[in-house]
Amino acid sequence: MVITAKNGASGNGSIVNKVVATSPSEIPLPEKYVNLGLTTGYNPVAAEDLRLYVTGLTGEGKTTFLRSIPDSWCLDFENAANAVPGARGAYFNIHSIARKLKRDSYSVYRDIITNLIEDGKNGRCPCKRIIFDTHDEWVGFEARALATEKMVEHIGEYGREGHGWSLVHARCQKVLGDLEGAGYTWAVVGHLTYVNETDPITKSQVTRIRPLLAKGSVGPIVRKAELHITIYASTTNEKVEQEHQVSGKVIKSKIDKEVTRYHIYTRPTEAKTMEGKRRGVPTLPAKIEVPLVGGWDVLKAAYEKAVQESRGIV
Repeated sequence: MVITAKNGASGNGSIVNKVVATSPSEIPLPEKYVNLGLTTGYNPVAAEDLRLYVTGLTGEGKTTFLRSIPDSWCLDFENAANAVPGARGAYFNIHSIARKLKRDSYSVYRDIITNLIEDGKNGRCPCKRIIFDTHDEWVGFEARALATEKMVEHIGEYGREGHGWSLVHARCQKVLGDLEGAGYTWAVVGHLTYVNETDPITKSQVTRIRPLLAKGSVGPIVRKAELHITIYASTTNEKVEQEHQVSGKVIKSKIDKEVTRYHIYTRPTEAKTMEGKRRGVPTLPAKIEVPLVGGWDVLKAAYEKAVQESRGIV
């Protein structure tokens, strides 16, 4: 960028203008806009603040991974959060709470959301992240409640051209937006499923992996997330070393053993056809191996390293 600056008087008393080459980052920002939050530079979201959309097939370790995130509270719609080893944070088993209180599950869920937002707006956020496990159960929750409100048997019967479902998706998006406005970040867990389709070219049947929910439900939340990952577990036979004693001596040998490894995919792959998303951190590895317990720590370290590399700090 080139700017023109006054450079004082010349020998004959006239004002001389001087052209100075500079970069946009060197130009002071107007103070009143800085006070309103205007900034410059590369400033990706901190790992703790990432809005996450986490997908995977049933039993692939999605809940286990998310329960490894500290300072998080999980809204458990599937009665699965209580069976996670090495879990951090806390969880609400919505249906169990409702049975205990002799209330309907939806009213319990709404009370939790209302209290979280109220506490956040008053500067008393009890945790950093709210986890919705799973997205499809959450959508079903909202759909049944809205159908009751609109006095129809199924929300698909309300309005025309999917209007009922659009209201459901809008409700979910509003909850996330209200939580953000109150000071929280979030993570949403989505199921993938196998579907059989006809290949348009070969006309043969092919099996693909797709989201369980329709694009109208998944798309808006994925677009809001800073990181969209897929968790995939694979089990193979590997040579594993073991020790045993023979006549007082320790003998080492290798045996075949089934080993399950867990990987996080941060971009589309042939194995995972879900859309990937790594907003603002292009150097984040496409595939990261994580342990069954404590997977968040590995992803966080990889994310922070990628941010440093993107800043040119090695």
